[in-house]
Amino acid sequence: MSESHENLNIDPKVPLHEKALELADSIDRFGDILLKQWNIEEWLRENPLANTLTSKDVADTLGRCFAWAESCVPHEEGVRFKKRINGFLDFVIKVEEQCQKRISTFTSEVGLSGQRLGGETVWKCTENQRIYLNLAVTHTSETLRVWANTMREKASETPPIPDGPLPGFRWGKNGEIIAEQLQPAVWKMLDHLWNVDCRVAAFDQLKQPIYDDSEHIADAGAFGSLRKKANAYFLKHEIPYKVSIKQASVILSPAD
Repeated sequence: MSESHENLNIDPKVPLHEKALELADSIDRFGDILLKQWNIEEWLRENPLANTLTSKDVADTLGRCFAWAESCVPHEEGVRFKKRINGFLDFVIKVEEQCQKRISTFTSEVGLSGQRLGGETVWKCTENQRIYLNLAVTHTSETLRVWANTMREKASETPPIPDGPLPGFRWGKNGEIIAEQLQPAVWKMLDHLWNVDCRVAAFDQLKQPIYDDSEHIADAGAFGSLRKKANAYFLKHEIPYKVSIKQASVILSPAD
């Protein structure tokens, strides 16, 4: 299991469809674990995969899949997929909580440390759980694989995703779409700056693009707030740009 855990580490150079396939494989392996009858010692040894499936790395991969899907697949299909994913992850969390409770009860009763436990069953699927688990695992992993194959095909058919502002208040980085949306006003400011000479614009030049009103009342404080939000987004997603303000103008430039 440690190998599958390591394989889920996010590497921006790995294409999104490959990450989706890795995640689908890990979900299948987790389903195989739960369909067995495990004792406490075995669960403690194999359990890291459960934590992996609710980790930030998996959330990041799923977020990128959702962002990709919103621009490439019908809305209803994306909604169904999100429901399947969320239902599966809720199931994983419940299993984890139930097993931890049984482990705690057993350790307190026999007075043994986790390193010495063995022989006590902590998980065995009921028939209803087995049916639900098979459906959850199969639907989730199969959907991920279908999407991964579609992503691979589209990647070979379409130009790579450019760096910079993208429709839907998104940002492109390293050929992928960042899942988290920018605030609309922040995105409009960055989109305008990205496409003008020297990526510099005076306050008055930004009022129409941002507020759809050239007479909108906006001062240094308003643009300063947008600057802070843009830089916080850049920092969070390790985007090598920054926004600065100088002499009533807003500047977009490479980060130092």
